[in-house]
Amino acid sequence: MTQKAIIYARFSSTEQSKGYSLERQIKNGRAYAERTGLQVESEITDEGKSAFHGSNRAEGTALHTFEMEALSGKHQGKMLCVENIDRLSRQGAKAAARLVWALNEQGVDVATWHDDYVYRADGSGDMMELFSVIIKAQMAYEESLKKSQRSRDNWTKKYADIESGKDITFGGKPTWIDIVDGKHVLNRYRGSVINDMFDWYIDGLGYMAIVQKLNDRQEPVWHDKNYKDAKGGWQFSHVHRIINGRAVTLFGSAERHLS
Repeated sequence: MTQKAIIYARFSSTEQSKGYSLERQIKNGRAYAERTGLQVESEITDEGKSAFHGSNRAEGTALHTFEMEALSGKHQGKMLCVENIDRLSRQGAKAAARLVWALNEQGVDVATWHDDYVYRADGSGDMMELFSVIIKAQMAYEESLKKSQRSRDNWTKKYADIESGKDITFGGKPTWIDIVDGKHVLNRYRGSVINDMFDWYIDGLGYMAIVQKLNDRQEPVWHDKNYKDAKGGWQFSHVHRIINGRAVTLFGSAERHLS
């Protein structure tokens, strides 16, 4: 009997720009299923969810729903297919190992197509399988921890520069900021659009609902070069980056400090 597979794809807000798109993961997952003779039953995704902070396993996410279904015995005999272990968790060896083992105990195999590894529910693996989960998960956690610490240090310095009255830079200039006489100045119209985004978000709209509202009212997409409209309309990643990024808060703090 052909084994059924569930393909799981996830990206965090920072990963999408580095090529961790859902489309690529789903495509590769389908190819893996075809190559290994699996029958794809469903494809589940979590967008803009960090595995380092565990938000991809929080209530309401696709992975959390799958976990609860697995614990109820719904997915016995099936295989969860992911790109690699850190798609599931980047919270360290214990968290990742517990998740894989919990799924195995409910009769769910876990496969990572990046390295063609299968963690079998029937216990047919060996000690190397245990070490594989621990090593991969711990490496992913340490990588995320280093990135988080570097980011924290960078933002701490920026806030310190604001307190001391220094001008600040954001690396790449946000598309809602103009350069006037060598200084960063808020584009007032785009600032009003950002206010709309935050109002909608506070009112309970999700990112995709905000994207839809912007596109429904034909809001021009912001583009660095001469404010030309980008193709394809507003996207999840742009809205998520504005609402969750620190640049908006930091710039607001700078304006208040310098005014």
